[in-house]
Amino acid sequence: MGKPEIYFANMGHGEAIAFEINGQWYLRDFGESSSKRDDEKQCCVNKILTSCCSQECIFNKLISQNIKCDVIVSHCHSDHICGFERLFNERRSKIFRNAFMPIQYLQKNIIDQKCFLHYIEANLHIFCFAKQRKYRSNAQAFLTMPLIMSTLADRVHYLYSNSRNCAFPGTVYCPTGGLALDDLSNGYDIEKNLGDYYRLNSIKDTSSERFRNTASEIYEIIKKYIDNDTKTNVEESAPKDYKSILHKINELKKESSAKSRNVRILQYFVKGSIDDRSLVFDVAFPGSTEINVLFLGDNNDTSLRRLIRNFKKHYDFIKADHHGSRGGKVLKKFFDISSSGSKVITTVCCCGAGHRSGTVNPEYNDMSKRVLWTEKKTTWNNFSSHEVGNCKISPHDL
Repeated sequence: MGKPEIYFANMGHGEAIAFEINGQWYLRDFGESSSKRDDEKQCCVNKILTSCCSQECIFNKLISQNIKCDVIVSHCHSDHICGFERLFNERRSKIFRNAFMPIQYLQKNIIDQKCFLHYIEANLHIFCFAKQRKYRSNAQAFLTMPLIMSTLADRVHYLYSNSRNCAFPGTVYCPTGGLALDDLSNGYDIEKNLGDYYRLNSIKDTSSERFRNTASEIYEIIKKYIDNDTKTNVEESAPKDYKSILHKINELKKESSAKSRNVRILQYFVKGSIDDRSLVFDVAFPGSTEINVLFLGDNNDTSLRRLIRNFKKHYDFIKADHHGSRGGKVLKKFFDISSSGSKVITTVCCCGAGHRSGTVNPEYNDMSKRVLWTEKKTTWNNFSSHEVGNCKISPHDL
């Protein structure tokens, strides 16, 4: 058996990561930057799916050659999941084995109806009134990902706060998010933000009734795909329900086209709430010496602090938080770099240089012997295939 290998696709400021443990392949996210540059080297969803990349492209093999891998959806933002949307729209089905997803509105695997309805309503307002396309894309993804992943995977595992799942070979953490530390559903926070949004825009109950009615209709559709993790005939029902959701939200957008509302308070809260619940997972790659690997999501520092007591005091490899723009100070303090003075991490990969800032948290350099990222010019910086203990870390360009 060869050495275990982790592949990072160069998706600009998007993420697509593949790795294998004990003969089982895993695909962690499949997305690309909304501002990606279409050049010769950079990977993108279209090139991977149309075999325009190398015949040895592991991402193309996992998706197109019937290798039943498991999928980890870190969170439902377009730079992490737009590839899954593309697969669904191509009418692919049951190409993955297990899918692991975080979710805002589950409390001990039971849907919190009030919280769920508030989230749907908030995303409807964002879809109709947000000026930036990324926020509208994220709102659509929130409303449709349960349908998409139920179609693409044999089984979907929805993970709520700090849940564990024996189907995954490591430990998966899903932190709580928002302002209320002990409120797993976070219903109060989303309800409060909706109320603040209504007051900011002087919206009366009568003018929000259409949004609430549409939210209730969409709730009934999505609920079917979350109540049971194994479903029949989703290949037939999901495309119809998907089109129904898109029709409802686009009709709502047309009706609202003459209005102007400030949705920033909603879009920042909802985006942050989804970021903060990103799945974080801790995996030990087997071999003569175990290689400890930590895959962080897009969590903010507060969310990361809620999880950090579970982390090991040493990792051979870390996938950095939010493209390298978050988590550096929290991790440096946890690893106590200032007192030890040693590099406790062999390699950090950022999958983008601090998202759109073009810079990576300097603390990652303090704690790691090697920091890798994609530059704005789309090439990997300081990244060639190399070994971390018994594990091989490989960049994937075209």
